[in-house]
Amino acid sequence: MELDGTMREGTTEIDSIEFENGGQKDTRKAAIRFENAIATKLSFIRNSAFHNSWGWGLMAKRSKNIDVENNVFYNFRPVGVGMDDIQNVKIIGNIVMHVVARTTLEIIGKYVDKQGGLLICSLDG
Repeated sequence: MELDGTMREGTTEIDSIEFENGGQKDTRKAAIRFENAIATKLSFIRNSAFHNSWGWGLMAKRSKNIDVENNVFYNFRPVGVGMDDIQNVKIIGNIVMHVVARTTLEIIGKYVDKQGGLLICSLDG
């Protein structure tokens, strides 16, 4: 694929949707992911349920203008919601629970596998 330098801009609008088994095991490729999402318009995830995955629930990296409101993130490994290098992101009224350690990663024991329900600006470094 040849890149022509064209800038494309859009938004993500998710409201009242259920996601099950999203994301990829043993990666940061979450059930819902914003990466380099720098649109000037607001994207949002509202009133939705994300559950039962071998990966992360939500990942936002180098992104801005995102509202995450009134959602449930349940049963993810090893991060429920992770955000790094973000601007103008609002997280209100969410439930993040049953985030467990990975048991499938082959290099467990050779490094610290960061985990948590909600990680903000703590993923790299």
